[in-house]
Amino acid sequence: MRPPGFQPAAAAAADVLPAAPDGQQADEGEEEARPRVLKAPHEPSQREIVEHEAMGHATYRSWCRVCIAAKGQGQPHLRAPEDDETAVPVVSSDYAFMGQDDADTMPMLVLRDRRSKMMAATFVEKKGDDAYAIKFFARFLRILGYRKIVNKSDGEPAILLVKRRAVEEVPGLEAIPQESAPADHQANGEIEVTVREIKKQVRALKMDLESKLGVKVEDKHPVLAHLPEHAAAVINRYRRGQDGKTALQRLTGRQWRKPVPLFGERLMVRFAGERARKNALEEQMVEARYIGHHPRDGSMMVITSDGVKKAVGFRSLPQSEKWITAGWDSLKGLPWDVAPRAASAPRAIVGPGEAGPPPIVVVPPQPQAPRRMYVLKADVERLGATPGCPGCVSIAKHGKVLAGHAHNAVCSKRIFEALDAEEAGRERTGQYRERRQGQEARVRPAAAAAAGTPPPKTARRITEPVAAAASAPAASRSAAAPAAAARMRESQPGASGSGVAAPSGGASSSSGAVRAAAAAEDVDMTATRSRLKRLAEVAPDDVPEALERGDPQPADVPVPVDMEDLAAQPAPAEGPQLPAGVAVVWNASEGRHMRVLALDVASIELVELGVLTRAKAELLPLVREQVSGHWASVGVDIADEEADSIALSALQLGAVDVAEVYSPHRFSARAAEFQLRPGFAADLEELKEDGAPWDLRRPEDVKELEEQQERMDPILLTGSPPCEKFSLLRGLSAKFRTDEQEAAEMEEARHHLKVAVDAYWRQLRKPGRYFLHEHPWSARSWNEDIVKELVAHPGVFTVKGPMCRWGMKLTNPRSGQEEFVRKETGWVTNHPGLARRLQGTCSNVDGRAEWHRHITLVGGIARFAKVYPPKLVEAVLEELKDTLNDVGELSTAQVQQSGPVPVDAAVPPGDWTSYWDDVNGGYLEAGLVAQARAVEREWVKKQELIEIVPRSRFAGGRKPGNFKIGFFDISRAHFYGKAQRRIFVELEEESRKEYGEDKCGLLLKSWYGTQDASKIWQGDYTELLEEHGYKAGVSCPAVFYKEVDETRLLGHGDDFAVLAQQQDIDSFEATLGKKYEFKKTANLGFDEGDDKQAVFLNRVIEVSAGVPPGGGRPCRHAMIEPDKRHAEIVIDELGLSKANGVDTPMEKRSADKQMMDAKSAALGTAEASRFRSLTMRVAYLSQDRLDLAEASKTLARSMQTPTEASWLMLKRVGRYLKRHPSTVTVFTEQKMFDKIRVYVDSDHAGCAVTRKSTGGFVAMLGHHVIKHGSNLQSTVSLSSGESEYYALVKGGSVGLGLHSLFADWGLDLKVELASDSSAARGHVQRRGLGKMRHVQSRYLWIQERVGKGDLSIAAVPGKNNVADVLTKSVGGSLLRRHMATLNIWDRAPSSTQKDIK
Repeated sequence: MRPPGFQPAAAAAADVLPAAPDGQQADEGEEEARPRVLKAPHEPSQREIVEHEAMGHATYRSWCRVCIAAKGQGQPHLRAPEDDETAVPVVSSDYAFMGQDDADTMPMLVLRDRRSKMMAATFVEKKGDDAYAIKFFARFLRILGYRKIVNKSDGEPAILLVKRRAVEEVPGLEAIPQESAPADHQANGEIEVTVREIKKQVRALKMDLESKLGVKVEDKHPVLAHLPEHAAAVINRYRRGQDGKTALQRLTGRQWRKPVPLFGERLMVRFAGERARKNALEEQMVEARYIGHHPRDGSMMVITSDGVKKAVGFRSLPQSEKWITAGWDSLKGLPWDVAPRAASAPRAIVGPGEAGPPPIVVVPPQPQAPRRMYVLKADVERLGATPGCPGCVSIAKHGKVLAGHAHNAVCSKRIFEALDAEEAGRERTGQYRERRQGQEARVRPAAAAAAGTPPPKTARRITEPVAAAASAPAASRSAAAPAAAARMRESQPGASGSGVAAPSGGASSSSGAVRAAAAAEDVDMTATRSRLKRLAEVAPDDVPEALERGDPQPADVPVPVDMEDLAAQPAPAEGPQLPAGVAVVWNASEGRHMRVLALDVASIELVELGVLTRAKAELLPLVREQVSGHWASVGVDIADEEADSIALSALQLGAVDVAEVYSPHRFSARAAEFQLRPGFAADLEELKEDGAPWDLRRPEDVKELEEQQERMDPILLTGSPPCEKFSLLRGLSAKFRTDEQEAAEMEEARHHLKVAVDAYWRQLRKPGRYFLHEHPWSARSWNEDIVKELVAHPGVFTVKGPMCRWGMKLTNPRSGQEEFVRKETGWVTNHPGLARRLQGTCSNVDGRAEWHRHITLVGGIARFAKVYPPKLVEAVLEELKDTLNDVGELSTAQVQQSGPVPVDAAVPPGDWTSYWDDVNGGYLEAGLVAQARAVEREWVKKQELIEIVPRSRFAGGRKPGNFKIGFFDISRAHFYGKAQRRIFVELEEESRKEYGEDKCGLLLKSWYGTQDASKIWQGDYTELLEEHGYKAGVSCPAVFYKEVDETRLLGHGDDFAVLAQQQDIDSFEATLGKKYEFKKTANLGFDEGDDKQAVFLNRVIEVSAGVPPGGGRPCRHAMIEPDKRHAEIVIDELGLSKANGVDTPMEKRSADKQMMDAKSAALGTAEASRFRSLTMRVAYLSQDRLDLAEASKTLARSMQTPTEASWLMLKRVGRYLKRHPSTVTVFTEQKMFDKIRVYVDSDHAGCAVTRKSTGGFVAMLGHHVIKHGSNLQSTVSLSSGESEYYALVKGGSVGLGLHSLFADWGLDLKVELASDSSAARGHVQRRGLGKMRHVQSRYLWIQERVGKGDLSIAAVPGKNNVADVLTKSVGGSLLRRHMATLNIWDRAPSSTQKDIK
């Protein structure tokens, strides 16, 4: 049947065809092809027009004449771009011009972030070394907030300089430079598209502005200089992508909500920093024109006849007054000079002559007051506490003086007077007076300098040590650090010969003017390296002479301020005063004055050498005084050189190990027990350094927290902001609060949460620094945007665990008995070890321990659950200590113990080589002591108290000296062994002529090509090695171990690798030389003269002591690079040399796609042979490249019958190798491992054809991956728990095999299996089949080995399970994240490998 009205297409066409001309009949069979008719733009409503103009034409509208004229391109050929998933964000940059002639137009700097699609653009004064351009670029990088980026641009020297300098201005940012090939515009096409979009937007805004004003805007008008930045801003705020989000939303998670005037619109504004008018009749708001919002803090920027200013409030004018041109030509201000001295055009901004940098005027520091006498804990206990003294309060609460809680002056004076009144205490007070007199003698020159006396002309120039350090190699710089620290005492503020000179009295008025000018500008107190260099390049003697000559002073030189400075300016303070010890310097690169703390000569040298940061260099004198005071408090007078060394070491390591925010001293109170350095605890229950309690509701306390965090630089910062307002139980009492009360309380709670999260971000931005955030798992704070953003950051882990795991108990008010507190708690941290420790479940769930009862947190007892259980505190501190051991850090206890040993006053002076009896007094006779010790040692031996074992049995211990690897290649190895069978061979022609045709050969030794040649060769070298004390392995006969000197050996055919100390490698070499001819191919090690690269089994092995490929701190590390030839052959054989690369080796296929691929046509014989050959090359590569393992497994399944679908999958792998041709596995230095950890995972029923699951495993030693694999399980699983169980079985067999291998090398390691499946973990820890009756009994052996303790089971969060990438196809970003976790990085093939043929 046909639906009503249906007619054939021909009939329908005939009905609409007109009659043919000239009486001809139209062909009834003709049909028309419908043309592609362009739709006419619809008529917009007035509301659409207003909204579109308010958005600054950010979104193209076909009905807008301005958009068409500025952005229209006709009908482009569009193609959908590929999704480029990458683990590292890419920030692109380039210069552009709005005109045709580069010489007549200002350059425009354009930036773009690939991940968030954020753009930034601005006109700059010039290309290359431009201070404003560098700060603009650095501000964009800070807004993005990334810790690691790919810094991409073309190869133009100007843009290379700017992007490099910008990265240097962002501390903690790691940038990987990337430049496109010359003249290859497509390679940097992303930024070129951005340039085109910015230009379109600038044209649209300019045309809209001209249409509103009714006049032509001159190209050199200063308003136009601000157009690119506003153009990029409106695109970021209002243009949505395919995901429905704007660039600003992708970056911050929030939409732009502020009302925005049109560009160039007249407004009434109130300027930032202006106080209320004293005369109420004066105008409160003035006229200005809007030019944009600053992207960092959202402040409104306006332009006036006095320059560009920051506004804090505005009001719109009537429509008739918004666009009048009165005062238009008097507007001033450019992005790099917001308040120019005269009206100037953007291009001709530089005047005919520029004043050189004025001389530096340094305000001399005040002479340092003599330090107070130290107050001991015993003094407080005996003489009583001083009211209001932070040190006494700390002793009362914690039993000791914590960091930041020193005794105040009142307490010190009281204790001093009390001791001076006692006969026993006068000895101590007398020693204090002697030390004070010596200090006052050192201070007198500083007092003379402060009084206006010119310093002696013997002060050396600061440039000499700096220039010497700059020209010295890196190794000598570290060696120069102690010498520079030792010179600190000679160059302290006020000391003779100081590097900080005081101006003469005649220059006091100019100095005051400089202070006023600098304070009015409120310039930055933080000195960059360029400012330090400028300060260091001026000799102290030059300053008074410059003043006497009448040289122009900084106050007489106009100071240009750019947009970045203007946005950062707070309100000016009244009565500007420059603090003592602060210098005003002219920063030539930024073109303005800067205030810096005046450092002495040695401090500047330490900063220039890169030994200390500027902030830590300022703390060096204080830390040295604290070190001296510490030893003085225990009765030890240490030398200045020793104090210098200890202080420098402490500052190099960081101030503290653990600090706390929104938490009393919990972790820091017990830090010393774990040899960790305690830090501050910012909490209402704790006191600040000034003795007042912390209150983070006050902005000044928040600022002090930021300063202490920057100054103390804690390794770990823990935080537990108030959670009561986010509790679900709070809803029970909601009826007792008004809406206003609820809003105010939630605002305060969100403020505290933000303070904590901001502190976490500061930790995240520093390499090697960690944070730990805690909140109840049920709290509503997890839904806050700032927490979501933190949790989503790469490298941040979120785990959950109950408090009952750590023994938290409370007394039940009903029964009076202690019961466990479950309290499911959420933890957020960037420390993977802490995440693993804190992740867990209640033992009632997993059955690991006896069942226990939980108490309900109602009736007012919930507040007692705030206190962390001791086991939890110990676990966190233990993990932190392990981390510091891994990276080789020292603790405060070790630093302090590196000083002299306190001298017991009761021991009289004498021969310290003798023995002192501390019980009865007097020296002991050395001979009698030796006899008694011999008797004691003999008794210990009889008791068999200890066993003498190799140092390798001790975790972290080893013999003195460095281990190295020797590589040997035996020449003609298979000819050395004796033949074990009668094998006859034909003689060659020459031998037949010599011996006759009736003769043949009988083999006396093995020969290449015979079946048992390899076996005979292995037996031959095994016999030789065992004769010389090397023991062959049981599980692997190709490995050997010599226990007496801890030599470990691996043989592979005729290649040998030996891990030992140098003398033992030489001994092995001598052993080989007794029987074989060989070639030593490399002697790999870190010592001078050792090889740094070697080739073994076609892998390149490289060692280095610099920064590893993945970034981080410099450390000793090794790298293994797979054979690159196979990747090159695969690419060439597939014809992909010019193809585009992809980021994943295999696409994720749906079940339908898998079924279709299974029905694909088979390849021909020749193509099938090529497929098998190339697949085996991929399989060979996958042994070293974890990213290819799952793809190799998938391709191998088609080896028997290759199909067209499998050929396409092989080509996908080839395109992946085109983009990622080579990787390197990095092995950084770590502490000695004690277990093998095997991560396992499975993809249940991942194969839609067979419904079999895929299992994967990754075996690790500490942080190093040593083995991985991906395999299709042979048994069909009925549940995901069963497939995960089979993955554990596979991981257990691999782990036990590795255990046996390392046992052959003399290492007894535990084996731990890590899985993210609780069902599989539970089943493997039980005995028997349980409910899985269908599982074959051959898979139950793992339960027995777990029960015996041969294997242990651990939980790992699913998103942290690195074996996940071996079970299925994953996205490029997830693949790169897991590879980074395993320390596997992309790297170009090494030059050594290029020689392998």
